[in-house]
Amino acid sequence: MIWIGAGVVIGMVAALVGIGAMAGGHGIYLPAHILIPWLMLILPTAAVPGSALVVAALAPYPIYGALIAYKRIWAIPVVVLHILAIAASLLVRSEYLP
Repeated sequence: MIWIGAGVVIGMVAALVGIGAMAGGHGIYLPAHILIPWLMLILPTAAVPGSALVVAALAPYPIYGALIAYKRIWAIPVVVLHILAIAASLLVRSEYLP
């Protein structure tokens, strides 16, 4: 249970740092790509930002925590999955993202 709680806290901090770095579209996007890649993957397809985007930004970290709590060895696939999401989010091009 502690891993899920840690995932929630880490997710909130990551979202705040990532979204804060974007500064309403006038900042840098690299921290957001690294910290909240799932959001950055779906952001170009979202017509209007809303609660679904907040869920996309925050949901992966409690899931990561739950997987690692279930079996510690799953930390390796979780990290690999997150790195793949970062790579994919950096490849996505859109008029909304520089």
